[in-house]
Amino acid sequence: MDKELLNEINTAYYRLEMKQAEIIHALSRRIFELESGWYNGHYHKGDNDNWIRESYPIPVIGVKGFCDIEILLIGGTMQIKYEHIILRDMIESDIEDYVLWFTTETERSNADAPWEPIESDEETERTSWREYYASVKELPDGARRWKFEIEWNGRHIGWVSSYPIDENYEWLGEIKDRQTVHRAIGIDICERDMWGHGIGTNALRAFMNYYFENGMDELYTQTWSGNVRMIRCAEKLGFVECNRNIGTREVDRQKYDGLTFRLERT
Repeated sequence: MDKELLNEINTAYYRLEMKQAEIIHALSRRIFELESGWYNGHYHKGDNDNWIRESYPIPVIGVKGFCDIEILLIGGTMQIKYEHIILRDMIESDIEDYVLWFTTETERSNADAPWEPIESDEETERTSWREYYASVKELPDGARRWKFEIEWNGRHIGWVSSYPIDENYEWLGEIKDRQTVHRAIGIDICERDMWGHGIGTNALRAFMNYYFENGMDELYTQTWSGNVRMIRCAEKLGFVECNRNIGTREVDRQKYDGLTFRLERT
């Protein structure tokens, strides 16, 4: 092998090993059970926003019970993995999935917010999601994400997201100075054949860990009393009900309660 190329490779991998050791040290002080190793067959975003598969190995740190953190050589980007799930930034090909989910395959809305009417068309949604994608595709690597796409075995199946709520657990459109602000998280699995397999629970677990590792001390999640799957998911993850608004949701002429759950970082 060319000596100059070998020196460049050794220099690059030395920096990666030092970063791996730094992260292991930080995580081990939080009493996490860790595994580390090397992994190839990873992806990075190319100049045309397409995903490119790379064969060179990268260091991986596994946090048991949470997620794997892959340290990528390209741009230092971090990717959140948990078992067969990947949480990642939006890519251009996701736009057509959203068009489908908000016009034709809308069954997930029956569990999420069935009181909100879906009145849109393909062109309106396509334009809207193109604009959204343009606004997020250049986010810096270190910027805290409020939304990730969920990919399962290479298939885009939905998203996790977060939003601010106030001291009364109401959504905040605008945050004022010195206002009490909490962070709520949610999930939508839009592919029906992916329901009931624990995928949503694992995706939320990885998303929770992302926020806790970025300094959050507590998280909230919200649903309604008719969404039994989401209630079970929240309880499985350790969330505890902290607020109930009686009869504030109406579905098929029947009243349901609005629920808020809270989880503290341990």
